[in-house]
Amino acid sequence: MPAAFCDAAMREVAWRKSSCAARERYHEGTRPPLRSLITFDRAAVMPSTSIHKTEYDPESRILSVWFVASGKRYEFEGVPPETFAAFKAAFAKGRYFNEHIRNHFRYRLVGPAVD
Repeated sequence: MPAAFCDAAMREVAWRKSSCAARERYHEGTRPPLRSLITFDRAAVMPSTSIHKTEYDPESRILSVWFVASGKRYEFEGVPPETFAAFKAAFAKGRYFNEHIRNHFRYRLVGPAVD
């Protein structure tokens, strides 16, 4: 997939998830940068058969992922906000994880899931 297409798709995802106030500023001609349109949930239960839950810290760029089958939690370091936004928006979370996150970022086993 061309990089320009991916960038445009991520901007569209961020735009659709942005607040009404951000969209109103855009219509007034003062559209904020892409980063300010991306919202980060500290913890999100994923609608996935393989991934139970995720947490993302945009400051440290650490993505925590809890897996359904094992219950184990892994932390992935250096994950860009755009990658996390695309991961959240992906239809198939497990497929996106396998293709774009697993084996692309340093990771470590943290422990079992705690709810």
